[in-house]
Amino acid sequence: MVKGDDKNDFPLAVCIVIYNLDLCSSPTFNSLFHQLPSEKIYIFDNSIIADVKSKNVESARKYGVNYRKTKNIGLGFTYNGAIDLMKNHCEYIGFFDQDTFIPKDYISIVINQINNQKNTSDVFIPHVRANKKVMSPIFKNRYIHYKKHAVVKSAINSGMFVRTKIFENIKFDENLFLDYIDHDFFRKLNLIQAVISVLPLTLDQNFSDNEINLQKALKRFESYWKDTKEYCKVYGTYNYFVAYRHMLKLTMRYKSADFLKRVISNAKS
Repeated sequence: MVKGDDKNDFPLAVCIVIYNLDLCSSPTFNSLFHQLPSEKIYIFDNSIIADVKSKNVESARKYGVNYRKTKNIGLGFTYNGAIDLMKNHCEYIGFFDQDTFIPKDYISIVINQINNQKNTSDVFIPHVRANKKVMSPIFKNRYIHYKKHAVVKSAINSGMFVRTKIFENIKFDENLFLDYIDHDFFRKLNLIQAVISVLPLTLDQNFSDNEINLQKALKRFESYWKDTKEYCKVYGTYNYFVAYRHMLKLTMRYKSADFLKRVISNAKS
């Protein structure tokens, strides 16, 4: 269910990835629906619950937005499918998850930034905050991140807008299910010397790292560890140190040795 449109009518389109959530309950969708034309909103539904998908099909039809049922086999796979579908309908693609609170002037500010910079920037990213702590972007020198010459090392994908021409040279890594996809993508952006601009905006996001249920946290950690192994194959074993630190943090938070057991079991397999 995809509408035809002209990229010259409106320079932006947004991709919202949904997972086991009623579309109408998504704070991301509820905000963006009021900020840009419905035909510029693309919903990619990775839900594995049939009733949720059926309801989302009807909601997408009701609100006149584009909708695709997608397989839950990795965020990189979903993003690349979104790019293939959207690249001829806009100049910049925005990437959003389902549970980010978007300021009501977000899209208008992005468009103003594009116009003010006369299309010199390839990527626009916001500041992202969780539990009152700024998580993104990450700069190569953290002490100069308020200066204009600061170089972005990495950033969280949600809220990011990327010029479609960039995808002629790079794509998202489909070997990664969820974690490190943003780090890998920004490494590629820096390799091709893409121009990255930081928006004067802050998004508040709900991270799964804040999960309070042990079993859900363990399942999430297993996915994280698998992605860690894939990422280390490409960028080196140093990244295991970060992963081990994360494991220790979870062990202390939940007072459970199950996270270490998962690592040992994964190493033997």
